[in-house]
Amino acid sequence: IVAAFEADTPPELLGCARRLLEAGGLQVEFERHRVEDVVAKSKQDAKKAESAGSAVKEKGRDEKRAVGKSAEGSMAAGKEGTNGDEEVILATMTARWGTIVRLASDLGLVKRCKDGKKRQFKKDIIDLFEHAETPDKLFTEADQLLLIGYALDNVLPSEGEFEDIHGRETLLMWCERQGYVTSVYGVHNEAAVDDILSRFSLKKRMLNDDDLLALRAYFGDKVALYFAFLTYYTQSLSIVALGGLLTVLLAMAIPRMRAYLVVLFSVYVCVWGVAFIAGWKRRNTELMYAWRDHVLGDASDDERMRRSMKEGLRPEFIGELEPDPVTGETEFVFSARKKYFRYAVSTVVILMCLYIVTETMLTTLDYTDINQTWIDENAPLHWWSKPFVMHGVLLANIPLILYLVALNIFSMIYNKIAKMLNDWENHKYEHEYENAMILKLVVFQLLSLNMSYLYMAFVLRDFGKLFNAIRNVLMIELVTGNLKEVLIPYVMRKRAENVEKKAREDLKKRGTDIPSKPAALEQLKLDSAEGAFDDYFELTRQFGQVGIFAAAFPLGSVIAAMNNQMEVYSDCFKRCKLMHRPLPHRALHIGSWLQAFDMIAMLSVMSNLGIITFTARYIDDVVGHQRDSTTLLLSMILIEHFIFLLRVFATRLIPQIPRWIQLERARAKYLDDISSHKTSVTDVSHASE
Repeated sequence: IVAAFEADTPPELLGCARRLLEAGGLQVEFERHRVEDVVAKSKQDAKKAESAGSAVKEKGRDEKRAVGKSAEGSMAAGKEGTNGDEEVILATMTARWGTIVRLASDLGLVKRCKDGKKRQFKKDIIDLFEHAETPDKLFTEADQLLLIGYALDNVLPSEGEFEDIHGRETLLMWCERQGYVTSVYGVHNEAAVDDILSRFSLKKRMLNDDDLLALRAYFGDKVALYFAFLTYYTQSLSIVALGGLLTVLLAMAIPRMRAYLVVLFSVYVCVWGVAFIAGWKRRNTELMYAWRDHVLGDASDDERMRRSMKEGLRPEFIGELEPDPVTGETEFVFSARKKYFRYAVSTVVILMCLYIVTETMLTTLDYTDINQTWIDENAPLHWWSKPFVMHGVLLANIPLILYLVALNIFSMIYNKIAKMLNDWENHKYEHEYENAMILKLVVFQLLSLNMSYLYMAFVLRDFGKLFNAIRNVLMIELVTGNLKEVLIPYVMRKRAENVEKKAREDLKKRGTDIPSKPAALEQLKLDSAEGAFDDYFELTRQFGQVGIFAAAFPLGSVIAAMNNQMEVYSDCFKRCKLMHRPLPHRALHIGSWLQAFDMIAMLSVMSNLGIITFTARYIDDVVGHQRDSTTLLLSMILIEHFIFLLRVFATRLIPQIPRWIQLERARAKYLDDISSHKTSVTDVSHASE
């Protein structure tokens, strides 16, 4: 793990940091590097050559003056080069084998034994584990980074030597807050990165179990679980996409069957949402059993894993020491009264933000009507607005573009507000902090993004406007999503690399050789590592648009599936080539994101039934005659209750723990019981003898 310190960091601080890190069992090396601007240096050398050449060729000038000017130009160029270069201090933190073994035993990492079984690692029985004599095979790269990160989390600034310490923040967190440390990251292994990316091809765009194991060995549990979920979601979404495509094609071929097809597809999507949630729980259990020999939902396994996870207090948590009413031991406590007060303030702020977004949405819809009126009345009168591309595409979508721009600006502002509120709420544990953040973002974004669609569907009851809005937004996100996340950063990086490569070649031709940079310094310019939070959030947005409004735009699932086919590779490429290597984190599941998907799946049932019943009135075509609103509402409620009843049966039809895992566990317990019985019989016989 590398920490980048500013060049002007006081030597006393570096010395103190070295002492604390070494006391925590780590080895640290500080190296000062010059971040040379090769392009600027090439230009400066070119100026020097040009200045020297002009001095030689100039005639009728005093030789001393020419030499003086040349020297002056060289000094200026040298001074410019010195000012153009920046310096940075890189602290490389590693751990000895003995420290790695001690930390792995403390955390109870699950490893495979020589008898094929998986057990929690203990240093006292290290000889029982596979590859015990080969450290790099016993512990993966992600394991080693996890253990070093765990050691760093326990290196705290001492109160006598450091001032302004917030809560239980670590040494590096204090240095970051004070502005001494700019980034902390793991160094990429180019060979492992190339191996991961080579697993993709035009014929193979999804990740199998072996690929997920490779991702887990390199990035850790959280990132591997995200890609497992993305793969499962994309494969499951492809089934819905096939249904949506068939619905549209059959509706075009047999127009009189359109209502039947859309109603059938809407119910199908509602049932798919239920099956998708249950299916992922089962898939998650299979992965944890394969990775850790852990059965999710098993009380004993969950308790054992909870103890080994060793989730401590958040470093940012600020509390007061008070005795525990049960055990009597002192622990940090935050007043419940203050906590609920902060929750109330956060709720008020979020409601105010939602009000602002609502007003913006209503204003945009009013402007849409005004804009359409102008197009109908004035577009044929002007030469520039007569073409369909102008009045039917560009001018007609101006309100939508303005709304999306405003929405993105509000989202950026709200994300910062949500983070400030979440930090202010002073959550005690990391999982509480993440769950609160997920709740804030999902509720706001779900309402703000879908509010205009819900308004069109159930207030205006304008099916045509709803269809156009959903179609345009999904098409725009399909085009711009991967473009802004991966393609543009990649092109900019490659362009910078090519310019630097050309500058190096020019310098080499002039006899100036620039030494190659170490990997840690080369990767310093990459973007900061980010967890899977933003990626999960994008998937929840997409799941909402595809599921909640499936009846309005059946092709939405097709567009989403096409996007996700590219998303699997682009997200992997982004983490391997464009970002710092993130520090690994252990995880058993995707957390509260599953509850967010479950909530959206329930909303999609009510929304789709409402659209086919009241907005598009497809139910009238299916039944054969119009019915009053009360009868339609009762029919919708009956169908909705039927689908919700399927949620109950889904847990029985798709059990979270597969049958084969139950049998393997029962067989292992049976063999252990037989072994224990034989051991006890042998002990008794020896005692009788």
